[in-house]
Amino acid sequence: MSGKEEQITLGMQAVTAIAAAAHAANAAYCRSLGDDGQPEWADAPDWQVSSAVNGVEFHLANPDAGDAASHDNWRKAKEAEGWKYGEKKDAKKKLHPCMVDFDKLPPEQQFKDALFRSIVHGLAPLLKPLEVDAEELHKLKSQNERLNLELEQANDAVKLAHKHAGEDHAAIEALTAERDAFKRSLSAQKGATTKTRNEVEQLKEASRPRAFGPVKIPADSVPLTAAELLELVADADQVELAFSNGRAEIPGVPPVRLTGEPLVLRRGTLRLATDSLQVTGPNTAKAPPSLAGFALVLDGEQVAWAPLSSPLSLGAGQTYELKDSVVFATR
Repeated sequence: MSGKEEQITLGMQAVTAIAAAAHAANAAYCRSLGDDGQPEWADAPDWQVSSAVNGVEFHLANPDAGDAASHDNWRKAKEAEGWKYGEKKDAKKKLHPCMVDFDKLPPEQQFKDALFRSIVHGLAPLLKPLEVDAEELHKLKSQNERLNLELEQANDAVKLAHKHAGEDHAAIEALTAERDAFKRSLSAQKGATTKTRNEVEQLKEASRPRAFGPVKIPADSVPLTAAELLELVADADQVELAFSNGRAEIPGVPPVRLTGEPLVLRRGTLRLATDSLQVTGPNTAKAPPSLAGFALVLDGEQVAWAPLSSPLSLGAGQTYELKDSVVFATR
């Protein structure tokens, strides 16, 4: 393990999604070992689905549990279901070759526990914000239903009062005012629901890496001059420097917002005018991502590309000074 994991609580829908991802990764790994017997998640038997879900719940409840603890939890659940050791796996007879202590497992089987744990702790932080937003939408929906019911009751009361208009005109006016107040409250609640829904959509969109890489120049066009690029930067409302693997921005490495006059012309190339540009490798990646270059993004659109002379592997938690590596070539 590297560092202390944070305990995260998720609903069953998110837990099942992580279990399905872990199952798919395990099936792919088994195929690489020559084992094609793992079914797709949709075709997996109930005992296999339950085992994966149990594993996810165990790691969420015990974020610092290691690979051996993961295996012990799996083995304990299997023993409770009547499984025993067998040289070959047999679901009908409930026999399994991994029903032994963790240190007696071959390395390729120990790796499955490490893979499962990494997937759980990698996906849980990403799903938690979406689940919170879903809970908020559900709460707003329930409030809307309650307000609609109260509005309907107020309308019925107004209709009844109108039938006795001659008896109590003041009561009619009071009930009408109450109904109008409910209408205003309902309108405000619907506005809040729409705002929350839009924020959820924005969050989902923001979680998708943007496609950034080398800029393709049409055959009938020429590259921007330094003066043209500086003019575009000066006119932009938002200037960003995004970190790309050559195809898209690297997940877990946020773009840097540039302000003022961020570029300066030196020796025929545009370079950063800032004193420092530091980037830290993400902790959530399964393998160190490869930094191929930098995308200059103006108001959400890439206009220039500064490649590295050779790709840089970003180690998890390691910080790199890259100010002098950002060089935009112009004509």
